[in-house]
Amino acid sequence: MTADPTTTARPQIGLLLSSVFLAYLGQMTLNPIIAPLSREVGLAEWQIVVTIGAAAAMLVITSQFWGRRSQSWGRKPVLVAAFALATTTMTAFALVAWLGMAGLLTGTGLFALFVLLRGIGFGSAIAAVPPTAQA
Repeated sequence: MTADPTTTARPQIGLLLSSVFLAYLGQMTLNPIIAPLSREVGLAEWQIVVTIGAAAAMLVITSQFWGRRSQSWGRKPVLVAAFALATTTMTAFALVAWLGMAGLLTGTGLFALFVLLRGIGFGSAIAAVPPTAQA
């Protein structure tokens, strides 16, 4: 029995490319405002370097993990999980930044949350997109 070409699943390249675009748009949207934001909330330059460096390190460290998960879980569940994690961490990051601008959260706590949310959380989430999209 041969497969009917009209009933076979088609790759949804447009949707996949749009998801990759949105993931990196989320990543790049913060770059122009991170320096003024850090000054506004009272963080030093080295603290923002650590935050951005943590995101880059998590991208390198967790990409292979996500690639394996996309093989075992499937592409769509991994992308959904990655976008859910990215959305959650960036929403929490926005809340933390707002609390920092309002003066309600300062110093080490603010820095730790920046690294945890933007660096580790969002960096890990974004790491899922390239290996899953390429697979």
